[in-house]
This record gives sequence, C-alpha cells and structure tokens, in this order.
Amino acid sequence: MNPSQVNPMRERVGAWIESDRVQGLIIGLIVLNAVILGLETSEAAMEWLGRLPSLLDRGILAVFVVEIGPKLYARRLGFFREPWSVFDFVVVGIALIPTGAAVRSQCCVPCGYCGSCG
Repeated sequence: MNPSQVNPMRERVGAWIESDRVQGLIIGLIVLNAVILGLETSEAAMEWLGRLPSLLDRGILAVFVVEIGPKLYARRLGFFREPWSVFDFVVVGIALIPTGAAVRSQCCVPCGYCGSCG
C-alpha cells in the first residue's frame, strides 16, 4: 500500500480508541486500579473483601491488554514512536509477568519444577 493512502478501517479504529468516551473509561479504570492496589496493601481490607480486589485487578488488566490491540492496529509501528504508548505497553507487559509465588500457588499438577508440588 502506498504510504500516502489511508486505510479507512484503521482510521475509524484509531478514532474510536482515542475517543473521549473510551479514554475516559480507561482513565477511570486506571484510578480504580490504583485504589485496588492500595487496598491490597491492607490485610484488614483484603480479609474483608476476599478475592474481589484480585478479580477486579485481573479484569482491569484484561481491558488494558485489549486496549493495546486496536492502538497497534490503527498506528502499526507508529505506536512505538509515541512515548505514552510505549510506557503503557511496558507497564501492561510487566503486569502480565507472574511472580514466582503466584506461579507456585497456581500450580495444579506435580511437576517437580516449582518446588511446591508433591
């Protein structure tokens, strides 16, 4: 495709993902996620709320992962020329890396690898 030609679908997707409504939702989720992270530092709050903060955290992370897809589609490699996009990409990528403790606690079959299996 000639670089001067514009793909209308990419333009529509880009306009939608950058719309005030979608960006307002993302900002709201960022704030909610910050509150959840704060709650997770309190034993009392975690005891009272149970798994809810963890479930919300994972759901919000899923939304952040899905948000990156349309941005990559719309901007292609231009996505990586925007500092905030790179920052978002790195932060979401890091959030997807499970800690060793989380991997061990979710182990479901004896593997001999993680040390917590039988």
